[in-house]
Amino acid sequence: MTCRCCRGAQMQQNVMPGFSRLDFDSSGLPEDARFATFASGMANFEISTPDKAGFWARATAWRVGDLVLSRIATARTRYARSLGEIATRPADHFYLNLHLQGLVSVDCGSGCETAGDGSLLVLDMRRPSVMDAEVADEISLAIPRRQLVDRLRGADPHGLIASGRMVPLFARVAEGVLDSLPDLDAAHAPHIEAMLTDVAAATLTDALRERDMAGSANPLLAERAIDWIERHLAEPFQVDRLCVALGVSRASLYRALKGSGGAKQLLMRARMRRLRARLEDAAETRSIATLALDCGFADGAHLSRSFKSAYGMTPGAFRQLAAHDGHTTRQDGRRTASHKFADWVASLG
Repeated sequence: MTCRCCRGAQMQQNVMPGFSRLDFDSSGLPEDARFATFASGMANFEISTPDKAGFWARATAWRVGDLVLSRIATARTRYARSLGEIATRPADHFYLNLHLQGLVSVDCGSGCETAGDGSLLVLDMRRPSVMDAEVADEISLAIPRRQLVDRLRGADPHGLIASGRMVPLFARVAEGVLDSLPDLDAAHAPHIEAMLTDVAAATLTDALRERDMAGSANPLLAERAIDWIERHLAEPFQVDRLCVALGVSRASLYRALKGSGGAKQLLMRARMRRLRARLEDAAETRSIATLALDCGFADGAHLSRSFKSAYGMTPGAFRQLAAHDGHTTRQDGRRTASHKFADWVASLG
């Protein structure tokens, strides 16, 4: 998570060539002020803890170009981002939280799931979430939506929990960058930012594809089916046409797509992803009804219900939120470290 609170001697800012660093340690505060100080500066979340008297937190955060990379350890904490928070404190970035130690229960609107040691949890700051973290040690990468959206091809990573394939590589890269940053200079900054973005995008793309094919008896066939569906979203859908295009029987297709809910569920999710991407595009000025038809939706009422079920708001509300400029401009003047960190988060969108 991202902390902006840490005042005075409790948070120190070190400006290094090409990078900026902030450090926080609650042990420098009186016991009865540790949680309140930490909570007062959390960006984008309302937080609580069952044991304020025993609360503690340590964090080191680095600004790397347009990214914020942090290593954070805390006592048990709940992080909540409600629709009210989204409306009053808009943000337009993703958090990729790599849980090195400690269980995390998260509800992103589809029921509670658990992220364990070594897993990666993705949160979209435009969407509601509630996260209960036990005593935790994590690496958090905050990355602007604009740096990922094209690479994700409209896929929705909010609430994704991944642990296999690319996640261990992401973990090694993130830990290696944190260890190396003190020895790097300005010339390295754009390369480090590009590397983190590339690995993050590759990790999410791989995990999302793996999720879509979970439980498939034939992952290669499932991947071919997904690709075909995404190329024909605006067209009337018939299972028989898909089978002919792939050269397989209905039974083979069913077995291949069993874990993903079947062809019609894949089609609905793909159409939702495309519409969501259109609504996020500031250059897209066509009406929602026109965009819906372009994505294959013929029933506006059904679309509105389905979109709200998937994303927590109607297409109109989502488009309005996407158009909101979350960037803030601040006067420099006498800036404390807490103000600097708030600026980092605001500049992400």
